[in-house]
Amino acid sequence: MTELPSIALVTPNYNQAHLIRGALESVLDQGYPNLEYVVIDGASTDGSADAIREYSDRLHFWISEPDSGHYNAVNKGFEKTTGEIMGYLNSDDTLLPGALGTVAEIFTRFPEIEWITGSHTAIDSQGRPVAVTLPDVWSRWHTISRKVHRFIPQESTFWRRSLWERAGGGLDEAYPLAADYELWTRFATHAQLHTVFAPLGCFRFVEGQRSVAQRDGYWEDVERVRRKVLEAPGSARALRVADLGLTVTDVIGLRRLRRKVNRALGAPAEIVFVPEAMEFQRVADRSSGALGRRMFRAFGGRAAGGRS
Repeated sequence: MTELPSIALVTPNYNQAHLIRGALESVLDQGYPNLEYVVIDGASTDGSADAIREYSDRLHFWISEPDSGHYNAVNKGFEKTTGEIMGYLNSDDTLLPGALGTVAEIFTRFPEIEWITGSHTAIDSQGRPVAVTLPDVWSRWHTISRKVHRFIPQESTFWRRSLWERAGGGLDEAYPLAADYELWTRFATHAQLHTVFAPLGCFRFVEGQRSVAQRDGYWEDVERVRRKVLEAPGSARALRVADLGLTVTDVIGLRRLRRKVNRALGAPAEIVFVPEAMEFQRVADRSSGALGRRMFRAFGGRAAGGRS
């Protein structure tokens, strides 16, 4: 039997005592035998350390001490690991059952694959499933195109340590709200992102989370990353080509036409979870573009993986 690859997973936390048990159990209950699970708490004041301590005998390493921010905590965590496959899970998110086994199987079966991502899957504050969307198929330029209305879901993204090291070996803390987005652009210069049409992790919608509170700052970071990428020779032209292709696809998309016909024939509005309202609503416009923009606003800010 092929030996399972070692997986290094980091969870950063700050004042999420009411949610972190869900994250920890979603990882530890996977029963994955070759796991380095590290938890870095930023000196929380809400009892988070006591919650983490309950699981200490099942953790590779954990600590509660001041840090300089979310991505500093993630970087500190990865420094404590040696696992072949890497990923991180925020303390308000969860992994789905069997996710680590799926990740291990893919990387073992396809040694040429260097990083993967799954579908956008969301739960509410009570853990109820509220949204699932098919994942995009990504190229390097799709990661930075303004015409792509979703970002790579961080909680469902895993990569090889060899790629991490080639791309610089760390999250760039100069982008305090979008360092993972910046990391994806570096990964994309070295390897093709492979999409797994299966849910791996769940993003949790929580009232007051920083993806909403600091949305403007997040977009400022994203634009800074885009400008940096476009400084490379030939990048601007390649991005224009990608934008054109996305525009054509959007114009001739058959799914959009089908939805328009259905609405004209009197099909009822669909019921969807609206992140801005934190509730289910009947929404008439579920075209690919409208749905993409809606989920982009929700997942986009949180792509920074911020603590609430």
